[in-house]
Amino acid sequence: METDLHEGPAAQRLVEPSSGAALVVVGSRGPHGLPRALVGSVARYVAVHAECPMIVVRGPGPLPAPAHPRPIVVADKEPTASVLELAVNEADMRRLALVTTAEPQTGQESHPNVPSRVQKAHERPTLIVAGRKRTDHFGMITSLLQHAPCPVAVVGISMGEGHRE
Repeated sequence: METDLHEGPAAQRLVEPSSGAALVVVGSRGPHGLPRALVGSVARYVAVHAECPMIVVRGPGPLPAPAHPRPIVVADKEPTASVLELAVNEADMRRLALVTTAEPQTGQESHPNVPSRVQKAHERPTLIVAGRKRTDHFGMITSLLQHAPCPVAVVGISMGEGHRE
């Protein structure tokens, strides 16, 4: 982990180094004076423009660890390899199950200890992982960022995956 002090608009300053980063993590309390369901403009800008995966963590601060661990959920109906890779890595690191809406095609070969299951209706997750798609115009991502009951990871389009989106 590296830290640095930058001056200028926060959203742009977070996106600039994202091309060389493994992950950008952004907190969001939402705009002041508006309902907390709204995600802030900095988090939304980074979700749309970051060149690496990013996670938006909403809320006032650290939450207590849940008594019953919840799964990592892949939000995409047809996730890209990059989305599955991040989801499987997070599930493995946290020792949690992975839940998808379809059988994962790739990603779990290198993580045989990650239990996975397919289900249509998801239980409350620990983390939601979604891909940023060109055709979505970021509607699904914005909705997830505003309404998800947990942190949301957004994975951009990787080279060679753009045609699947």
